[in-house]
Amino acid sequence: MKINTFTSILSIALAGIIAFFLSFYVSGENKWIVGIGSLLTLGISLAGTVSLSFDYDRTTTLTRITSGVFFVALLISQIIFTAINSFLLPTYVLVTGGLTILYAMLVYRISRSKH
Repeated sequence: MKINTFTSILSIALAGIIAFFLSFYVSGENKWIVGIGSLLTLGISLAGTVSLSFDYDRTTTLTRITSGVFFVALLISQIIFTAINSFLLPTYVLVTGGLTILYAMLVYRISRSKH
């Protein structure tokens, strides 16, 4: 597995911009939760989309497709939580944390396959 540092930095920066705009529309204490949560989850999945490469082209393609799908899913969930604006922390952690852990498990399993 190889990680491109430059594209990782760019993906984290883009996730930070998206997280700022998402947290801008949330009021109260949930502003920080959405900001930090979306930065972490979107940054991880976006970095997986543009920064990871493997020895096998098929593994790289599967990882990028999986990362892209989870980036879109996480972005939609962040937008929904932004629209709700008054959500409970356990619900937010369950949805975003669960999606992120599922994403990490899938990428790990794909990276361990030899094709």
